Amino acid sequence: MALRTGELRRQHLAAWGENVASLRLQALGFEIRPKGGFASYDIKVSRLPDSKPVSLRIEVRTSRWKNEGLLDLQGQRIFYWGWRVKSRGRPDPACDYLVGVAKPEDEESDPRFFIFTRSEALMQPTLDLRDTIDVKPGNVAKKIDFLGSLPAFERARQAAPRLFSSLEETLHRGPDLFERAWWKIR
Repeated sequence: MALRTGELRRQHLAAWGENVASLRLQALGFEIRPKGGFASYDIKVSRLPDSKPVSLRIEVRTSRWKNEGLLDLQGQRIFYWGWRVKSRGRPDPACDYLVGVAKPEDEESDPRFFIFTRSEALMQPTLDLRDTIDVKPGNVAKKIDFLGSLPAFERARQAAPRLFSSLEETLHRGPDLFERAWWKIR
């Protein structure tokens, strides 16, 4: 997969995320097979460790730094990256791993990668059970949000305490468990 930086910049957000994730997985020694279209996952990866075939399904979700209506107690907009885990009325994702790609505001900065196992992603509670404040897209049943830092997360949680889950708290208190955690994919 030989993509130049200029080619990546011109791609749609989802395609960009899938390509940068594919390039990273390829650099880690995985063989990449993009699924494309409306498959239940984006990338199939494989390699032969200890001559035992491994084939894994990766779902890639990409997010810009954005605000979807969340305000702090002073009325200031709170920005974050958010990755959909599940759409409303759809089955659970058929992937082994969810890779959340955080696209930086600055085009020259490197993307950030957050790796969640299927069980980690699916432990995220359904949004219906949280506060009914108007900040999440209506077609999303489960979503993981990352606010960039623990102080930003605590500021957001003060404004909407039930909006965030224990998974998101773990993500903010120990981001190294998820960010660049490529070791999970085996």
